[in-house]
Amino acid sequence: MKKIIFLLASTLLLMGCSDDGKSTGKSTESDTNKVAESTPKIELQVVKKDADNGVTLDNNEMYKLLTSYINQNPAIGTKNDFSMRAVSLSKDLSKPGAVFLGINRTNKILKNITFKLSVSDKDNNYVVKELPISLSENEVGAIKPNGAVPIVVSFDPDNKFFSELDSDNIKLAITDFKYE
Repeated sequence: MKKIIFLLASTLLLMGCSDDGKSTGKSTESDTNKVAESTPKIELQVVKKDADNGVTLDNNEMYKLLTSYINQNPAIGTKNDFSMRAVSLSKDLSKPGAVFLGINRTNKILKNITFKLSVSDKDNNYVVKELPISLSENEVGAIKPNGAVPIVVSFDPDNKFFSELDSDNIKLAITDFKYE
């Protein structure tokens, strides 16, 4: 349950943290409103581990899907924050999980990011609570300002609340957010 699999899954599936490297602990997906029209478009980045294996934005189905999502939602992310947006949930029992976009709307290059992720429904029935997430520079690379990277998280298929999650009732929380 506590594995993070970067871009190896074929499955696809917010939360703001202050840009001083500490979690605000107050944001939810509903807080991630569109930023002003003058805000630069998000640029999807291929994570280092994938790029090292020859993956590009054009030769991988997940990256194509995420590029399409960003093109349809160019102003996603929380201004002056790092945030996450749930893109896709997979309820396939062999690979249950989610694909998120980690979005950097700060003016800083973020690397070696760590935080704890909680995913629940709007009634606070947790699918995962304080799951440690590590986006190391060796595996992910550095996330540029106005950049986004996919984050794939596996879930326990036996969690009864996971089967009830959907885009209308998912709630995300990040705590202990740190970066270099």
